Amino acid sequence: MDINQINECMVLSLVGKITLSEIAIRLSAAGVERYIVDLVTFHRVTYGNDGEYYRTPFSFSDIPEIPKIFDLSALKNTITNIRQYKIDYPAYLRGIMASGSCNYEVYLHTKKIVYFGRDGSYYIEDFSWLK
Repeated sequence: MDINQINECMVLSLVGKITLSEIAIRLSAAGVERYIVDLVTFHRVTYGNDGEYYRTPFSFSDIPEIPKIFDLSALKNTITNIRQYKIDYPAYLRGIMASGSCNYEVYLHTKKIVYFGRDGSYYIEDFSWLK
């Protein structure tokens, strides 16, 4: 895995400088198979195609409290907004947190994102729409 590319991608995404499509393209090119974003501890664990992993903390401002209830309607609304480029990545993170998502896992090769709630609820989003 290209750790420098992974770090650059994280920095750019957290300031809203790249889209979800660009994130997926850059991370795939960096040798990433999948990654997990923990919205409670603010860490991302990135797993490479070769089996190695890289764990790194991140931060951003105006963090909403994650409710105990997993609001699927609110989550889908946030996903729709990011799909339509109405919001940037930081707003997307705040939106999924406000909907009750405490972490999510992205599978780049199969183009799936699994969102998890505090109560074990989950939602699987196919992101083959990303170009």
